[in-house]
Parts: sequence; C-alpha cells; structure tokens
Amino acid sequence: MLEFGRWIRSLRKERQLDIRSLAERTGVEVSTISRVENARTQVTLLTAIRLCEGLGKDVSDVFTVLRGKPMNKDVEERVTGADAVPNMGDVEQFLTYFQSNKEEGKIWFSDLLNRVVSMSRGDEGSARGNLSRVFVPEDIHKLLFDSPFYRFEIQYPPTIAARDIFTIYQHGGMLTLIDIGEYVKKVRRDRQVTLARLEQEANITQSILSRLESTVIEQIKLADVFMLDTQLGQEGTLLSMYWSVYSFYERLYRRHAASAEQNLKLVSIFILTCRWLQFMNPQDITWISNVRSYERLA
Repeated sequence: MLEFGRWIRSLRKERQLDIRSLAERTGVEVSTISRVENARTQVTLLTAIRLCEGLGKDVSDVFTVLRGKPMNKDVEERVTGADAVPNMGDVEQFLTYFQSNKEEGKIWFSDLLNRVVSMSRGDEGSARGNLSRVFVPEDIHKLLFDSPFYRFEIQYPPTIAARDIFTIYQHGGMLTLIDIGEYVKKVRRDRQVTLARLEQEANITQSILSRLESTVIEQIKLADVFMLDTQLGQEGTLLSMYWSVYSFYERLYRRHAASAEQNLKLVSIFILTCRWLQFMNPQDITWISNVRSYERLA
C-alpha cells in the first residue's frame, strides 16, 4: 500500500510533469499539490478526483493504492441496459431540456410529481393521464429556491433498501448524495455499525458522519470516505459511489459554474421523483419512456 500523496508524486514524475504543469492541467493550486504530495494535508475527495483525472487514473486505481488489492469486481464490472434506471445521459438530457424550456419544463415536472401522487393513491386514471392536481408549475420554483415563507421537500421512498441502491448503481444508474446518504444509513443499520464503533476504530466522529450522510456537496476528505467504506465492509463500493457523484458535480460546475448549485438541486429532485416511480410499482416501467421523451402526462 502507498500513501496517496507519494503515489501522486510518483505518477507526476513518471509523466515528467512539474507541479505547476499538473496544477494547470487539473485546476488544483500549486500549494495544495505540494501539501498533498508531502502529506501535510488530508486531501479532499474533489481534489483527489481532479488530480487523478489529470494523471489518467480512476477510483479503482485509488482503491488499489490505498488498500493494496484490486477493487471488488461487483463494483468494477457495472452492468448496463436496465430499462427503468435513469442514467447520467438521462440526467444531462433532462438538464438541457429544462434549461431550454423552463416554463414547459415546470409544467412537465409538476405533471411527473402529480403522477407519483396519483400512483401512491392508487388512482386508476393515472396511467391514462388523469392525474391528481396536487402540484402546479409554481411549486417547481419553490422546490428549487428556498424561501423563508414557504418550503417543502420530497421524502426518500422508505421501502428502498441498501441492496436496491446498490443495484441501481450496478446497472449504471445515476446516484445522488441523497441516495448515498440513505445507503450509508441503511448499511450501518443492517450491519449494526454504531457511531461508538466508528469513533473507536476509525476516528469517524458524529460531525464527519453527518457530512458523509449529508445531501449537500461538502469538502469531505478522501480518507474519511475510504475509512467508512472499510468499516462498512464495502470493498470499494461506497468509495466508488461517492467518486461517481462528486465527478458529476465537478463536470457540472465546470460547464455551468454560475448555476451549478441550482442544477445539482434540480437533478436531486428529478432523481428522487424517479425513485418513487421506480419502486411504487416495479413491474410498470412505462413511465421511463415519458421521462426520456418529455411527453405531457396530462
């Protein structure tokens, strides 16, 4: 096993790059790279992603370096082709559609939420487009912009188990921090891993765990993610999940820096709505065709 900073330095030298060249390639400051390479700071996950992408390495390489053995094949060999699992392409298409057709997008999105409500009530007309009218387009704006006067949130489907979330990921589905937070909580419960054990064996405190289970992008440490992965017996699964979500956030920020936070929130709400549609009636996958074509539901 190698220390992450030493590994980065050896890769940089193999590629005959000085620190300034690597900084220009990755967007990581020279001083930060120097501190990482000399183990004078704990590298954040975002910084690790930027450095690894700049040096042509991925999460499986990081796991092998930190753990001294290859990543679990169930994580590396992801399956593709699941019809009712929204993937990254679906998310990017949705963002493009919504940004180009905001008013129509709000109508479409409110219809999607109304379908969830209708299905949860068992309304027979929901499949024919006769939806309950609980949400209106103005509610989409309220979901995206916090208001001190009016606020509501969409809850995570309680029937989704940790194995379900892993299956979504294994089939190339797009995960959000909400998914990962729920995954961590459910795995901890299933394996009976207490906070006291995490503090004693891995020095993961309540504040660290709260950040790792948070639904907000945080400057979390690579070492904390890796230690939690180890304590939960994930063999790289959790590390890979975080890496995937934070890599998406990084690309989103680079493309749309001014609106990155709003877009991330929009993606989270979109995926959360899809989760309800996925698990309320798993046998019915007709809704995904609507999601991918943006046809009106009413």
